[in-house]
Amino acid sequence: MTVNLYLPLTTYPDPLEERDIGAVIAIARHLGASVTGAGVEVDIPDLKNKLAEALIHLQDQIRAAERTSRAHSERLLSVLERLGKEGGVTVTAERFRAHPAFLDEAIVNHSRFHDMVVLPLPKDDMTAAGTAEALVFGSGRPVLLLPPSVSPPGNLGTVVFATDFGRVATRAMFDAHPFFMRAEKVYAVTVTDEKAVSQGNRTALAAHFERHGIPFEPVELEAKGTAAGEVLQNFADKMGTGLMVMGAFGHSRVREFVLGGVTNTVLHNLRHPVLMSY
Repeated sequence: MTVNLYLPLTTYPDPLEERDIGAVIAIARHLGASVTGAGVEVDIPDLKNKLAEALIHLQDQIRAAERTSRAHSERLLSVLERLGKEGGVTVTAERFRAHPAFLDEAIVNHSRFHDMVVLPLPKDDMTAAGTAEALVFGSGRPVLLLPPSVSPPGNLGTVVFATDFGRVATRAMFDAHPFFMRAEKVYAVTVTDEKAVSQGNRTALAAHFERHGIPFEPVELEAKGTAAGEVLQNFADKMGTGLMVMGAFGHSRVREFVLGGVTNTVLHNLRHPVLMSY
């Protein structure tokens, strides 16, 4: 079965960088995957404000923003199709429009019918970070987040899998199987002073990887007062990994999510491609 990656080509307020598309194509080639790219175009309703129209020609600005968004969408889809053809990756192009206030909701809804979502995450971009959180907690799909420095991606053959043996870590483990099955080494990492881990869980995890012929090495790390997310990323740096895999932790609060500590540290200081599942 071919994995299908879903790539939202965001255009508003700022467009996706073309170099990020190249990174997604490289990941698709590694997985033998196809890519569905969606041009996300802004649809701004008419605003009836006579004063604003007289002072700043509001309607003209709205139409100009929509034209710019549409032009970015067409350009990015063209780049995706060209890079896909050059890289031997099957690409499907689609487009949709949404109100600026509901862009994340529209992206989440469209993403649910694909195997995995890939989202480049520019540094200090709160809009993109909000989209990432919406996808991770709302799409029901694994989300591969790419930091801005990944072009092309690093060594995808070395994977760090962060696990506390809970539900979301288990979900992430199975969602990451397309990467695990192509890996030269998977480090199954547990931060031991965050949560007690039974020997039975360790044994079961080893049996799972061995059944699938996945080369893995169990690793136990102590945080010693350092945030667990930093400990994990530091270990990934040391191993030269091209991918981290982890479950995402959040606590529902009036239909919004408050990120768990590890998730928050990694998401807002992204140093490696990270596959998150919830």
